[in-house]
This record gives sequence, structure tokens and C-alpha cells, in this order.
Amino acid sequence: LEAEDSTICCPKSGDSGRPLCSTNYLPGAKKLSRYPEAWLIPLIPIMIRGIELLLQTIFTRSPAENWLVYILRFAFYCGILGFRAFILFKFLNGLEDKIVKEPDECWFKDLVKRAPSCHGYEFDFSDHTVLYYGSILPIPFFELVHNLLMPLLQNKVWINIHRLVLWGGMIYLYVIALGEEFKTAAYYHSRMEVVVGFMISLLVQAPLAFIQCNTAWGKLRQLLLGYPSTKHND
Repeated sequence: LEAEDSTICCPKSGDSGRPLCSTNYLPGAKKLSRYPEAWLIPLIPIMIRGIELLLQTIFTRSPAENWLVYILRFAFYCGILGFRAFILFKFLNGLEDKIVKEPDECWFKDLVKRAPSCHGYEFDFSDHTVLYYGSILPIPFFELVHNLLMPLLQNKVWINIHRLVLWGGMIYLYVIALGEEFKTAAYYHSRMEVVVGFMISLLVQAPLAFIQCNTAWGKLRQLLLGYPSTKHND
């Protein structure tokens, strides 16, 4: 709060020339932190794959991916979204409120739009950082890697078009998510609050990376991704 421009008040017109007060957003950016969009956006790649798998089942009778594997992976993603919402957000926020004492008075108490309080005055980890790095980005990226390694389509032209669409969508998602994360880090949280939020998001990122890149969890990889198990019986 001692730094230059640390306190920024926006006029009702929203025209102050500052990013915090700007009403201009890239398409879809504001939806990343809204319900139900925050739950649906990470699932778009696997829903697209589901449509492809359904069409492949109807027209060829021999889908390139087992439906059970697909359903288990879809349920796995939904479990991650629930884990992020109820454990990493609600539970940890409640735990934080019990550990960090909220002062009775603070300079912004009368400016709070909802129930006036000094919540977050002492410390408030960045839950938006957890949202972006704990579900919005890692789930679709995990599915993107799977699509690149095990494409459903057989025609090379369609495979290239499919990959172009997936990469384009993923890059745009990163652009808008990182843009919103910049606003969160620059205007709403301290450096340490953002770092703690990112460390919490590793509870999702690290296991996903381990499943995708390491063969140690062969059985789980086989269930979720259909990859052949590397374990052999003598």
C-alpha cells in the first residue's frame, strides 16, 4: 500500500486510462472466473473429443478410444474441478480465516460493496491464481497433449486441422488467462499472496504432469489415457 499507484479508485465512467479501471476485455476473459463458465471452459477439449468419438462410433463401429477410458478421464477432470472449488478454494479460505486474524478496523472497510469487513487486510492468498493455474489451464493442456499423442482421426489433413484448432484455442486461453492473472497480481494481491496461490495450484499441476510424463503410474495412465501399461509380468 506504500508503493506508487498502489491505491487506485476508478470513477463510475471507468475511464481512467489504467488497466484496473478499463472496461475493455478480450472475448471470454471475464468468463474465466464466472460460474458456470469456470467449470465448462476447461472441459471444452474433452467434450470436442467426445463428439468426435461419438461420430466415429456411429459411422465406423470401431472408435479409436475406449469409451470407458474417456468417461473415466472426464470424471477425473470433474473431480479436479470439484477439488479446486471445494478444497483449494472454500476449505483453504476458511482455514486461512481461522489462522489469520481479521482486524476490526481498516481504511477500506467503508468502501466494501458487500458486507463491510476488513477481510484480506493481513493476508489473503490469490484464489484467482489457484483458479487459473489449478484448473483453467492444466486440464485443457493435459487433454491437448493426449490428443496430440493419440489422435482419433486417421486422415492426415484432418489431423493437422484438428491440431491447429486445438493449439489455437489453447494459445488464446493462455493469453486471456495470463492477462487476467496479471491484473490479479498487479492490483489485488501482494507478491507473497500470489506465490502462495501458485504453490497451492501445484497440488493439481504436479500430479497431472507426473501422470502424463512418467510411466511409474502405469495403471492410472492406462485407466485415464488408454496408454499401454509398462509393467510386465515375468
